[in-house]
Amino acid sequence: MRLAPCAPVLARPDGTTQVGTSVPVRLAALSETERPVVIAAESTPIGADECALLGDAGARLAEAGLLVEEEEPPAGVVAIHGAGRIGLELGSALAACGITVAFSDRRPAHDEPGLYPRRALVSTCAGGAAWSVRERLPRASVVDASDPTLTVLISLGGAARHATAAWEHDGTPHLLIAVDEAGATVGPLVVPGATACGRCLALERTAVDPDWPLLLDQLSGRRPRPLPEIVPDIVAAASRLVIRALRGGAPSNEAWRIVLGGAPRPAPVSPRADCGCGAAG
Repeated sequence: MRLAPCAPVLARPDGTTQVGTSVPVRLAALSETERPVVIAAESTPIGADECALLGDAGARLAEAGLLVEEEEPPAGVVAIHGAGRIGLELGSALAACGITVAFSDRRPAHDEPGLYPRRALVSTCAGGAAWSVRERLPRASVVDASDPTLTVLISLGGAARHATAAWEHDGTPHLLIAVDEAGATVGPLVVPGATACGRCLALERTAVDPDWPLLLDQLSGRRPRPLPEIVPDIVAAASRLVIRALRGGAPSNEAWRIVLGGAPRPAPVSPRADCGCGAAG
């Protein structure tokens, strides 16, 4: 057990102890045994014996949601395909949560000028992103991308069929992030056979524009360079979908539309019966 993140322990002038700032709990007359335990729980987990010492104070903190179980980081390896700005920031965010990450991007590192440290002795964008994450977070787990639990594909305009075919065949869950001139769409997190897939999305676009497959072919291999202002919202939406999936959340067709100057909005997708992926039943 430990105190919830960002729930500080504060001393009030009247001698009481306050935990939290938004919906605080005030603890009066903590004993010389109880107060050190409460203070310690702000920064480190405490055991069952220490929790028992808190008595009524511990019960009040738990009831208020301020004394919580210490969660283990989700197990698995997340391989991020595309180690540009979005991929690097997403990998850093996931690694900060204790998740093992990997990068796949064979482009030369100089294709992303100024993104990786100059001292990074690497030749590819994947190497540059891995170096950057390890430098930011020395305890981060960054591994090879050959055997992922879940993958992330960052594309310009939409995911090419060949880019996701192996994952669909192997049943590997994969999150689609498509960047365009107006913003980005994050999702769905494809669970093959259970959710809409990349081909479902392409068929939806083709129903509106019959030439879309030809345009999508031209987009294949082009690198998205998003507006820096929208990257934090993209990373936040993607991180939430990835972590939920790693923790065993139910498959979902959830997706989010991110635009400059606006709040992220839901943009759910639907499986198509003419796709053949089986998600439509």
